[in-house]
Amino acid sequence: MSLLLALLLDALLGEPPARLHPVVLMGRYLAWAWPRVRGLGSGAFYWTLGALLFTLPAFLLDLLLRPLAWGWLLLGLLLKPL
Repeated sequence: MSLLLALLLDALLGEPPARLHPVVLMGRYLAWAWPRVRGLGSGAFYWTLGALLFTLPAFLLDLLLRPLAWGWLLLGLLLKPL
């Protein structure tokens, strides 16, 4: 239900501003991480770090908000920018 609400809000409101857009934030992370990659080990580390930085907050929000009566609504509003 939350995902459907997020998709509906995205269709109605459009994209978030560039400074808040998740793809822009991922690009900034990659621009920061790429010069630090020195082979397979560090590449795997920065890949894992990036995956955690961008998925862990959504997962934790889902765990915290799902039990609430209107949690699906809050989660849909928070997922809209994604």
